[in-house]
Amino acid sequence: MNSALAVTPAGYRQLGCFKGKPSVGFVYAFDVGNTKDSEFGYRFDAKPGRQIDPRFLSNHRTIVIEEKADVERFAAELTASNVLLVQIRSLTEGQTRAEFQVGGAQAAIDAAFAGCPLSTH
Repeated sequence: MNSALAVTPAGYRQLGCFKGKPSVGFVYAFDVGNTKDSEFGYRFDAKPGRQIDPRFLSNHRTIVIEEKADVERFAAELTASNVLLVQIRSLTEGQTRAEFQVGGAQAAIDAAFAGCPLSTH
């Protein structure tokens, strides 16, 4: 859902390694914000939310969590959760909210980070 769009195409999340380091990405089919005027937050299930400073790529549609501590915390919470809620607030692109069903993510985490293991497992 995006506050500026009548119909919002789906987004997706991606776990993986980039240049030997773990990362978490979110990709949308529409502009969601940029590093200068946007905030990014997420929460798993009914747990308290977190606000972090990811990198917004220049296409304004892709957000990457690349700080290792942030990736490790995200993966640890993902392992034990069923629902991921993501919210992006941007002065130029409005608010974007997405809900992802993430139950049973351990196998995906293990496969995605096989080339750049996390210290959390």
